[in-house]
Amino acid sequence: MLLDFFMPALCAGCGQTGGVLCGRCTVSIATCEALVVGSRGGIPPTLALGPYEGPLRAAILALKFRGARGVGALLGKWIAQRIFWPFELVIPVPLHAERLRERGYNQAALIARSVAASARVRCIEDSIARRRSTVPQSTLGLEERRKNVEGAFGASDRIGVVSARRVLVVDDVVTTGATVAACASFLRAAGARCVYVACAAIRL
Repeated sequence: MLLDFFMPALCAGCGQTGGVLCGRCTVSIATCEALVVGSRGGIPPTLALGPYEGPLRAAILALKFRGARGVGALLGKWIAQRIFWPFELVIPVPLHAERLRERGYNQAALIARSVAASARVRCIEDSIARRRSTVPQSTLGLEERRKNVEGAFGASDRIGVVSARRVLVVDDVVTTGATVAACASFLRAAGARCVYVACAAIRL
């Protein structure tokens, strides 16, 4: 496009000219060794592209706060290439309606759609809902994060779709795991056969 000639896209990973992600950042993120953490304290087995640092962290922040939606599709594709667990449904961690209106999109859903498309399974975005708005987890301590998401999730009319299914929950970043643990607990109670988690980055 002519606009791209006069205002070339800046890489979400390093800020240099180079499209959604420049070649260097693409290689850095696409080839990093995935991190896998076993089930613990209610948190399902979790896979991440890498630690929450460097170009990966910058790309996620651009996706989340600067409208770099194209990053979500790339991250989802790379996540799908690394997952070795069998799963039948992909469910993104939901945003509260208020925050969804503010941002205009759910960054976890953008990643989840790409994971599902790559794996050729369904992405169900409305099986669980955020009942109440919560304080951003990044501003809280460990125990506060657990309390922050207690009772935050509820059922939608489509929750029955998870019954007896192997479900992959997708988020952008996992820190303490409180949010994905709350989602997983809700899905298990709704009859999910088993629950796994995949994310773009994990904060170690």
